[in-house]
This record gives sequence, C-alpha cells and structure tokens, in this order.
Amino acid sequence: MTSSYSAITKENEITRYSVTMKVEYELIEKKSRSILLKGKETSTSDYSAALTYTGFATEVAKEDTYKRLAETIAEKINTQIIINFR
Repeated sequence: MTSSYSAITKENEITRYSVTMKVEYELIEKKSRSILLKGKETSTSDYSAALTYTGFATEVAKEDTYKRLAETIAEKINTQIIINFR
C-alpha cells in the first residue's frame, strides 16, 4: 500500500491523503495445487485531515479509507472469478 499527500488550502488547514492498494492474487485448486486464476488489482481512495480534527478523527478517516480499498479490491477479484468460471 502506498500513501501520498498534498495540501489543499494555502494555510495548510486541510491535507488530502491519497492511498493506493495493490494486490497480487492466485486462486489455487486445493487437491492438485494448480493455479486456476492469477491476477493483479489496484484501487485508490482519498481522505482529508483538517488541523481542527483530533488525531482520533484522522485515524477513523484513514481506517475507513483502508476498509473501502479492501472492499473494492475484493469486488474486483470476485468479478474476475465470476467472469472466468461462469
């Protein structure tokens, strides 16, 4: 996972963070150990932190972003499984 940031206001009141999740995966048949599906997925999401936010509020926003990224990646992998095995 990579993260970057950029200030939105001149006074640095709000900072915008952009997080990118990259996943490589393999779907393996349990008995034969053969690879049935292999791929890579990427997703990006953003969150903001204001100077007036508490550290807790910023952490909640960051964790929510990580959760959204994981859900998006899971949906993409699920879609690939459906496409390849329907």
